[in-house]
Amino acid sequence: MQTRTSFRIRAALFSASLTLSTLCLPAFGAAEPAVMLHGIFDAHMSLLQTSAAFQGYQGAEGDPKRGATLNAQLANTRATMATLESDLAGAGVDTELAEISASWKSAQTQLDVAMQAIASTGFAEFAVMDAYLKASDQCEALLGKLQSRIVESTRYQVTPIVQQLRSEALLLQQMTAAYVERSNSQFGSSYRAGQEEQETIDAMAVRFSHGLDKLLEAIPAGNPNRPQIERVRTNWGFMKKSFMNYTENSVPFLVSKFSGETITLLSELAQTLEGKK
Repeated sequence: MQTRTSFRIRAALFSASLTLSTLCLPAFGAAEPAVMLHGIFDAHMSLLQTSAAFQGYQGAEGDPKRGATLNAQLANTRATMATLESDLAGAGVDTELAEISASWKSAQTQLDVAMQAIASTGFAEFAVMDAYLKASDQCEALLGKLQSRIVESTRYQVTPIVQQLRSEALLLQQMTAAYVERSNSQFGSSYRAGQEEQETIDAMAVRFSHGLDKLLEAIPAGNPNRPQIERVRTNWGFMKKSFMNYTENSVPFLVSKFSGETITLLSELAQTLEGKK
């Protein structure tokens, strides 16, 4: 009798603890944490690529080809943001998603105003461009908060090598967007107000170099993924001086060409190592 009673008590305690642990779990059920974090990474990249495409368009004074490139990138960003919202629907982050949605809507509105001005006159007022870029920056910051929220709530950790690859891809895209922005400014500086507090392009380039060194150590010779990292190193060799000496010589075409390929290499390798291909 004592054994049966003891068993019943243990079973009841186990059932109660299971119920409690279930109630304490976060409401992330719409998608796996890995999928959510990958979607946030894609959204980050798309926002930065849209910003760079916009800078190319305004720098070309409304050139139709650059306009087509911007529109294509904008369509891609809209699709990426919609996918993110869909994947995270019902995942317990409704407040964060609402903030991101509102910020993204504001960025699109400001971008549309700037694009219309450039299409009709060849340029947009500084205040108009600053409004778009600030709205885009805010959306970026909110994506960062969402990422932290998911990591904290799910305790999911991306593997160090995948995180390093993504960080390098994002950093290079940030550098490229900032470089193109500066190159297309009439005064060789940013259109954004309050840029003094932001990291300079050459400082970001130093960080990228250090990050690349870590990747070269983590993916040694003989590793099947070594060729991709070697291509990244080769491409970086073509771009490094331009980023480090961004106040002296402006070669946005060269930077955009090699950075685009390099970002793709880093992003695809991250996907491969994460097992998404």
